[in-house]
Amino acid sequence: MEIILLENIARLGEFGDIVKVRPGYARNYLIPTGKAKYATEENRAEIGKRMTELKQREDEILATAQARAEALAGLAITVSAETQEDGRLFGSVSINDIAHAIADTGGDVQRHELRMPDGPLRELGNHEVEVHLHADIDVHVKVSVVSSGIAAAIDEPAEEEDEAAESNTESKPDDESETA
Repeated sequence: MEIILLENIARLGEFGDIVKVRPGYARNYLIPTGKAKYATEENRAEIGKRMTELKQREDEILATAQARAEALAGLAITVSAETQEDGRLFGSVSINDIAHAIADTGGDVQRHELRMPDGPLRELGNHEVEVHLHADIDVHVKVSVVSSGIAAAIDEPAEEEDEAAESNTESKPDDESETA
């Protein structure tokens, strides 16, 4: 099926190109989202007439993506996760966690824009996550995964309870001797 692209699409073509795609891809995604139109003679004539208007719209989308990329460039976020005593994560750090952390810093990122080809982060340390803002614009964000200290906080009260129990057992013999 031939379609006319109304915006740049990675690995498919650029604005105004007439490309062949599978019918389902065109009917179910490209045409309903406004990224393409059927390549009929009427649409070809209409696109030819509206080329400057559509090109301006594409330029505005690109400018918006560039502004967002500048805001995200060099961004470093920290995500805390529960860890075991040996430092391994109980779960993983997912796209949702990273998107929320970026939003907390004032960044504007949608979940579908984050790219994690190796899957969720499962180790402590520094990682890079790609943010795909436009077909031509990708930004890398540094993500530091740190221990939340929940496991350490759970262990600390237990130690305090053990110390309190030891001090109570030491005072009990003194109490018994007084009563005897």
